[in-house]
Amino acid sequence: MHEHKAAEELLRLDRNVPFEELACTAMAMKVFQCANPRSFRDDRAFDFQLVRRVRALDELAVYKTWNCKRRVMHRVYRDLRPQTVEALAQYMKLAFGEAGLLLQDHEKARPDLRATESRALANAVAALR
Repeated sequence: MHEHKAAEELLRLDRNVPFEELACTAMAMKVFQCANPRSFRDDRAFDFQLVRRVRALDELAVYKTWNCKRRVMHRVYRDLRPQTVEALAQYMKLAFGEAGLLLQDHEKARPDLRATESRALANAVAALR
């Protein structure tokens, strides 16, 4: 039952959110988790935030209500059942988790690449003299 609801959510996201935006958000969450491991209490907390961030890209996952004190419209997130969130997170981690880890490895290698590029540029300028 929960897997069925999670699959429906994935199909709805596919219809309403561009794939690039969905993929970038999911991979960014994975990179953030790897870079800041203490930001999430455990893997389950990360799963819930992953699903929440991705579902928030779709306007159907939120509704608006009037805040009388502030006199503004307020966005409210529509929560899913925890079992559905867990199933949806597993689908997303299967789809984007490996790519997020590869992206994290690339981010870690960037300073080394910059240093190598700087040395190559310095050597090229020195060769011009």
